[in-house]
Amino acid sequence: ACPLHLSIIRQAFPEQEPCLVFSAWLQGAVQAVRDGIHQPAPMMVLAGEANAGKSLLAHISKQAMGGRSSNPMTAWTGQLPWNDNLLGSALLLIDDSVASTDPRARKAFGARFKESIYAGNVEVNIRNNTSVSMRPVWRVMVCCNETPENLSVIPPLEDGIEDKIILLKVAPIETPMPAKHPKEREAFQQALKAELPAFLRWLEKVELPEHLTDSRSGVTAWKDDELHRAVMEISPEKRMESLLALAISKGLIQCGEWLSAAEIQAQLEDRDSPTSHQARTLLSFHQSAGRYLSTLYKDKSCDYVTDSKQIVGTAHYIINRPKKD
Repeated sequence: ACPLHLSIIRQAFPEQEPCLVFSAWLQGAVQAVRDGIHQPAPMMVLAGEANAGKSLLAHISKQAMGGRSSNPMTAWTGQLPWNDNLLGSALLLIDDSVASTDPRARKAFGARFKESIYAGNVEVNIRNNTSVSMRPVWRVMVCCNETPENLSVIPPLEDGIEDKIILLKVAPIETPMPAKHPKEREAFQQALKAELPAFLRWLEKVELPEHLTDSRSGVTAWKDDELHRAVMEISPEKRMESLLALAISKGLIQCGEWLSAAEIQAQLEDRDSPTSHQARTLLSFHQSAGRYLSTLYKDKSCDYVTDSKQIVGTAHYIINRPKKD
Protein backbone atom coordinates (compact mmCIF):
# COMPACT_ATOMS: atom_id res chain seq x y z
CA ALA A 1 0.00 0.00 0.00
CA CYS A 2 1.07 3.60 -0.57
CA PRO A 3 -1.34 5.72 1.53
CA LEU A 4 1.07 8.66 1.90
CA HIS A 5 1.53 9.10 -1.86
CA LEU A 6 -2.17 8.70 -2.60
CA SER A 7 -3.16 11.12 0.16
CA ILE A 8 -0.83 13.78 -1.25
CA ILE A 9 -1.97 13.36 -4.86
CA ARG A 10 -5.67 13.24 -4.03
CA GLN A 11 -5.41 16.31 -1.81
CA ALA A 12 -3.57 18.18 -4.55
CA PHE A 13 -6.14 17.22 -7.20
CA PRO A 14 -9.57 16.71 -5.58
CA GLU A 15 -11.25 16.43 -9.00
CA GLN A 16 -10.94 13.18 -10.93
CA GLU A 17 -9.70 14.47 -14.29
CA PRO A 18 -6.64 16.45 -13.12
CA CYS A 19 -5.76 13.61 -10.74
CA LEU A 20 -5.84 11.14 -13.63
CA VAL A 21 -3.88 13.47 -15.93
CA PHE A 22 -1.10 13.94 -13.37
CA SER A 23 -0.95 10.22 -12.58
CA ALA A 24 -0.96 9.17 -16.25
CA TRP A 25 1.74 11.74 -17.13
CA LEU A 26 3.93 10.34 -14.36
CA GLN A 27 3.07 6.78 -15.38
CA GLY A 28 4.34 7.48 -18.90
CA ALA A 29 7.47 9.16 -17.54
CA VAL A 30 8.33 6.17 -15.37
CA GLN A 31 7.75 3.75 -18.24
CA ALA A 32 9.95 5.80 -20.57
CA VAL A 33 12.79 5.72 -18.00
CA ARG A 34 12.40 1.96 -17.54
CA ASP A 35 12.42 1.32 -21.30
CA GLY A 36 15.16 3.86 -22.01
CA ILE A 37 13.02 5.20 -24.85
CA HIS A 38 12.05 8.88 -24.95
CA GLN A 39 8.35 9.63 -25.34
CA PRO A 40 7.35 13.21 -26.24
CA ALA A 41 5.01 14.54 -23.57
CA PRO A 42 3.48 17.90 -22.61
CA MET A 43 5.16 20.24 -20.17
CA MET A 44 3.58 19.65 -16.75
CA VAL A 45 2.81 23.01 -15.10
CA LEU A 46 1.81 22.80 -11.43
CA ALA A 47 0.41 26.11 -10.17
CA GLY A 48 -1.12 26.96 -6.84
CA GLU A 49 -0.84 29.04 -3.70
CA ALA A 50 2.52 29.59 -2.06
CA ASN A 51 3.45 26.57 0.07
CA ALA A 52 0.54 24.56 -1.33
CA GLY A 53 2.72 21.50 -1.85
CA LYS A 54 3.97 21.86 -5.43
CA SER A 55 7.54 21.03 -4.41
CA LEU A 56 6.30 17.88 -2.68
CA LEU A 57 4.63 16.72 -5.90
CA ALA A 58 7.85 17.52 -7.78
CA HIS A 59 9.80 15.45 -5.23
CA ILE A 60 7.43 12.49 -5.67
CA SER A 61 7.78 12.76 -9.45
CA LYS A 62 11.55 12.99 -9.24
CA GLN A 63 11.82 9.90 -7.01
CA ALA A 64 9.45 7.90 -9.21
CA MET A 65 11.59 8.75 -12.26
CA GLY A 66 14.84 7.64 -10.64
CA GLY A 67 15.73 10.41 -8.21
CA ARG A 68 17.54 12.76 -10.60
CA SER A 69 16.49 16.25 -11.74
CA SER A 70 18.17 19.28 -13.31
CA ASN A 71 17.13 22.82 -14.12
CA PRO A 72 17.47 23.36 -17.89
CA MET A 73 16.94 27.13 -17.93
CA THR A 74 20.62 28.13 -17.82
CA ALA A 75 21.27 25.98 -20.89
CA TRP A 76 18.03 26.85 -22.67
CA THR A 77 18.52 30.61 -22.24
CA GLY A 78 22.14 30.54 -23.41
CA GLN A 79 23.63 31.42 -20.02
CA LEU A 80 25.89 28.37 -20.31
CA PRO A 81 27.55 27.14 -23.52
CA TRP A 82 27.06 23.50 -22.54
CA ASN A 83 24.07 21.38 -21.53
CA ASP A 84 25.65 18.02 -20.74
CA ASN A 85 24.67 18.47 -17.08
CA LEU A 86 21.11 17.59 -18.13
CA LEU A 87 22.06 14.11 -19.33
CA GLY A 88 22.03 12.56 -15.86
CA SER A 89 18.43 13.62 -15.18
CA ALA A 90 15.13 12.33 -16.50
CA LEU A 91 13.15 15.19 -14.91
CA LEU A 92 13.92 18.73 -16.08
CA LEU A 93 12.47 20.77 -13.22
CA ILE A 94 11.97 24.53 -13.58
CA ASP A 95 11.28 27.01 -10.81
CA ASP A 96 9.52 30.27 -11.68
CA SER A 97 12.10 32.28 -9.74
CA VAL A 98 14.77 31.63 -12.37
CA ALA A 99 12.67 32.16 -15.52
CA SER A 100 12.04 35.38 -17.42
CA THR A 101 8.63 36.99 -17.92
CA ASP A 102 9.73 38.84 -21.08
CA PRO A 103 7.56 37.76 -24.07
CA ARG A 104 10.61 37.11 -26.25
CA ALA A 105 12.26 34.99 -23.56
CA ARG A 106 9.00 33.07 -23.05
CA LYS A 107 8.71 32.36 -26.78
CA ALA A 108 12.33 31.24 -26.85
CA PHE A 109 11.65 29.01 -23.84
CA GLY A 110 8.75 27.41 -25.72
CA ALA A 111 10.92 26.87 -28.79
CA ARG A 112 13.70 25.21 -26.80
CA PHE A 113 11.17 23.03 -24.97
CA LYS A 114 9.68 21.78 -28.26
CA GLU A 115 13.13 21.26 -29.72
CA SER A 116 14.26 19.26 -26.68
CA ILE A 117 11.11 17.17 -26.13
CA TYR A 118 9.25 16.86 -29.43
CA ALA A 119 12.09 16.78 -31.96
CA GLY A 120 14.29 13.79 -32.72
CA ASN A 121 17.85 13.81 -31.45
CA VAL A 122 19.11 16.88 -29.62
CA GLU A 123 22.54 18.48 -29.71
CA VAL A 124 24.40 17.99 -26.45
CA ASN A 125 27.26 20.41 -25.93
CA ILE A 126 29.88 18.78 -23.73
CA ARG A 127 32.35 20.98 -21.88
CA ASN A 128 35.92 20.65 -23.12
CA ASN A 129 34.72 18.37 -25.91
CA THR A 130 32.81 18.36 -29.17
CA SER A 131 29.01 18.29 -29.27
CA VAL A 132 27.16 15.03 -29.92
CA SER A 133 23.66 14.22 -31.13
CA MET A 134 21.58 11.91 -28.94
CA ARG A 135 18.07 11.32 -27.61
CA PRO A 136 17.90 11.61 -23.79
CA VAL A 137 14.78 10.48 -21.95
CA TRP A 138 13.35 13.75 -20.61
CA ARG A 139 10.17 15.19 -19.15
CA VAL A 140 9.66 18.84 -18.19
CA MET A 141 7.88 20.09 -15.08
CA VAL A 142 7.30 23.70 -13.99
CA CYS A 143 6.25 24.62 -10.45
CA CYS A 144 4.96 28.17 -9.92
CA ASN A 145 2.52 30.21 -7.87
CA GLU A 146 -0.84 30.94 -9.45
CA THR A 147 -0.43 34.74 -9.57
CA PRO A 148 -0.37 36.33 -13.06
CA GLU A 149 3.25 37.38 -12.60
CA ASN A 150 4.35 33.83 -11.78
CA LEU A 151 2.23 32.22 -14.48
CA SER A 152 3.76 34.52 -17.06
CA VAL A 153 7.02 32.54 -16.99
CA ILE A 154 5.51 29.71 -19.06
CA PRO A 155 5.49 29.95 -22.87
CA PRO A 156 2.59 31.91 -24.42
CA LEU A 157 -0.31 29.60 -25.25
CA GLU A 158 -0.29 30.08 -29.01
CA ASP A 159 -0.48 27.77 -32.01
CA GLY A 160 2.21 25.11 -31.89
CA ILE A 161 2.67 25.18 -28.12
CA GLU A 162 -0.82 25.24 -26.57
CA ASP A 163 -1.32 21.52 -27.22
CA LYS A 164 2.01 20.77 -25.51
CA ILE A 165 1.36 22.27 -22.06
CA ILE A 166 -0.65 20.79 -19.17
CA LEU A 167 -1.98 23.31 -16.62
CA LEU A 168 -2.93 21.78 -13.26
CA LYS A 169 -4.06 23.77 -10.24
CA VAL A 170 -2.65 22.37 -7.00
CA ALA A 171 -4.94 22.54 -3.96
CA PRO A 172 -3.22 23.02 -0.56
CA ILE A 173 -1.74 19.78 0.75
CA GLU A 174 -1.53 18.84 4.41
CA THR A 175 1.28 16.36 4.84
CA PRO A 176 -0.08 13.03 6.11
CA MET A 177 2.78 12.90 8.63
CA PRO A 178 4.27 15.66 10.81
CA ALA A 179 6.96 17.46 8.78
CA LYS A 180 7.63 20.80 10.46
CA HIS A 181 10.97 20.04 12.06
CA PRO A 182 14.11 18.52 10.48
CA LYS A 183 13.76 15.14 12.22
CA GLU A 184 10.07 14.97 11.27
CA ARG A 185 10.87 15.83 7.67
CA GLU A 186 13.56 13.16 7.57
CA ALA A 187 11.11 10.56 8.91
CA PHE A 188 8.53 11.66 6.35
CA GLN A 189 11.04 11.34 3.50
CA GLN A 190 12.01 7.86 4.68
CA ALA A 191 8.35 6.83 4.85
CA LEU A 192 7.80 8.04 1.28
CA LYS A 193 10.90 6.17 0.17
CA ALA A 194 9.63 2.97 1.77
CA GLU A 195 6.32 3.35 -0.09
CA LEU A 196 7.92 4.02 -3.48
CA PRO A 197 7.79 0.42 -4.84
CA ALA A 198 4.09 0.18 -3.99
CA PHE A 199 3.44 3.60 -5.53
CA LEU A 200 5.17 2.54 -8.76
CA ARG A 201 2.98 -0.56 -8.90
CA TRP A 202 -0.08 1.65 -8.34
CA LEU A 203 0.99 3.89 -11.23
CA GLU A 204 1.15 0.90 -13.55
CA LYS A 205 -2.57 0.33 -13.04
CA VAL A 206 -3.70 3.88 -13.84
CA GLU A 207 -6.11 3.90 -16.79
CA LEU A 208 -7.19 6.99 -18.68
CA PRO A 209 -10.59 7.46 -20.29
CA GLU A 210 -10.36 7.92 -24.04
CA HIS A 211 -11.06 11.68 -24.00
CA LEU A 212 -7.92 12.25 -21.89
CA THR A 213 -5.59 10.20 -24.09
CA ASP A 214 -3.31 11.37 -26.88
CA SER A 215 -1.94 9.08 -29.55
CA ARG A 216 1.55 10.62 -29.43
CA SER A 217 2.20 11.47 -25.80
CA GLY A 218 -0.29 9.16 -24.08
CA VAL A 219 -2.02 11.97 -22.17
CA THR A 220 -3.72 15.06 -23.52
CA ALA A 221 -2.61 18.63 -22.72
CA TRP A 222 -5.40 19.14 -20.16
CA LYS A 223 -5.82 22.61 -18.68
CA ASP A 224 -7.57 23.90 -15.59
CA ASP A 225 -10.14 26.46 -16.77
CA GLU A 226 -9.24 29.09 -14.18
CA LEU A 227 -5.51 28.86 -14.85
CA HIS A 228 -6.11 28.82 -18.59
CA ARG A 229 -8.08 32.08 -18.41
CA ALA A 230 -5.43 33.64 -16.19
CA VAL A 231 -2.63 32.73 -18.60
CA MET A 232 -4.59 34.01 -21.60
CA GLU A 233 -5.29 37.32 -19.82
CA ILE A 234 -1.57 37.97 -19.40
CA SER A 235 -0.69 36.95 -22.95
CA PRO A 236 0.89 39.62 -25.18
CA GLU A 237 -2.17 39.40 -27.43
CA LYS A 238 -4.46 40.39 -24.55
CA ARG A 239 -2.12 43.23 -23.67
CA MET A 240 -2.36 44.35 -27.30
CA GLU A 241 -6.14 44.22 -27.06
CA SER A 242 -6.03 46.40 -23.93
CA LEU A 243 -3.88 48.97 -25.76
CA LEU A 244 -6.33 49.03 -28.68
CA ALA A 245 -9.22 49.57 -26.26
CA LEU A 246 -7.41 52.47 -24.56
CA ALA A 247 -6.45 54.09 -27.87
CA ILE A 248 -10.01 53.80 -29.18
CA SER A 249 -11.45 55.27 -25.98
CA LYS A 250 -9.17 58.30 -26.41
CA GLY A 251 -10.01 58.67 -30.10
CA LEU A 252 -6.39 58.08 -31.09
CA ILE A 253 -6.84 55.22 -33.55
CA GLN A 254 -8.74 55.19 -36.83
CA CYS A 255 -11.72 52.85 -36.58
CA GLY A 256 -13.44 51.27 -39.58
CA GLU A 257 -10.51 51.74 -41.98
CA TRP A 258 -8.07 49.22 -43.42
CA LEU A 259 -4.79 49.63 -41.54
CA SER A 260 -1.57 47.66 -41.73
CA ALA A 261 0.13 46.38 -38.59
CA ALA A 262 2.83 49.04 -39.05
CA GLU A 263 0.22 51.81 -39.20
CA ILE A 264 -1.56 50.53 -36.09
CA GLN A 265 1.75 50.21 -34.27
CA ALA A 266 2.68 53.79 -35.22
CA GLN A 267 -0.60 55.09 -33.80
CA LEU A 268 -0.15 53.14 -30.57
CA GLU A 269 3.47 54.29 -30.18
CA ASP A 270 2.81 57.95 -30.96
CA ARG A 271 4.53 59.96 -28.26
CA ASP A 272 1.35 61.91 -27.55
CA SER A 273 -0.64 58.71 -26.98
CA PRO A 274 -1.19 57.29 -23.46
CA THR A 275 -0.36 53.89 -24.94
CA SER A 276 3.09 55.00 -26.14
CA HIS A 277 5.30 53.57 -23.39
CA GLN A 278 3.46 50.24 -23.06
CA ALA A 279 3.27 49.79 -26.85
CA ARG A 280 7.00 50.44 -27.32
CA THR A 281 7.75 47.79 -24.70
CA LEU A 282 5.25 45.23 -26.01
CA LEU A 283 6.04 45.71 -29.71
CA SER A 284 9.79 46.07 -29.41
CA PHE A 285 10.69 43.07 -31.53
CA HIS A 286 10.21 42.55 -35.26
CA GLN A 287 6.73 41.73 -36.60
CA SER A 288 5.21 41.35 -33.14
CA ALA A 289 2.35 43.75 -33.93
CA GLY A 290 1.33 41.71 -36.97
CA ARG A 291 1.40 38.43 -35.04
CA TYR A 292 -0.68 39.80 -32.19
CA LEU A 293 -3.25 41.38 -34.52
CA SER A 294 -3.54 38.15 -36.51
CA THR A 295 -4.11 36.15 -33.32
CA LEU A 296 -6.73 38.63 -32.09
CA TYR A 297 -8.57 38.48 -35.40
CA LYS A 298 -8.69 34.68 -35.24
CA ASP A 299 -9.88 34.85 -31.62
CA LYS A 300 -13.65 35.19 -31.96
CA SER A 301 -13.91 36.55 -28.43
CA CYS A 302 -12.01 39.71 -29.45
CA ASP A 303 -14.38 42.50 -30.54
CA TYR A 304 -11.72 45.02 -31.57
CA VAL A 305 -10.04 43.38 -34.60
CA THR A 306 -13.04 42.60 -36.79
CA ASP A 307 -11.66 41.92 -40.28
CA SER A 308 -8.45 41.13 -42.14
CA LYS A 309 -7.31 40.96 -45.77
CA GLN A 310 -4.20 41.20 -47.91
CA ILE A 311 -3.57 44.51 -49.69
CA VAL A 312 -0.60 44.49 -52.05
CA GLY A 313 0.84 41.50 -50.20
CA THR A 314 0.52 43.02 -46.73
CA ALA A 315 -2.06 42.06 -44.10
CA HIS A 316 -4.45 44.88 -43.20
CA TYR A 317 -6.99 44.95 -40.38
CA ILE A 318 -10.21 46.71 -39.46
CA ILE A 319 -10.19 48.07 -35.89
CA ASN A 320 -13.61 48.86 -34.43
CA ARG A 321 -15.14 49.97 -31.17
CA PRO A 322 -17.19 47.03 -29.79
CA LYS A 323 -20.93 47.51 -29.98
CA LYS A 324 -22.57 48.11 -26.64
CA ASP A 325 -25.19 45.54 -25.54
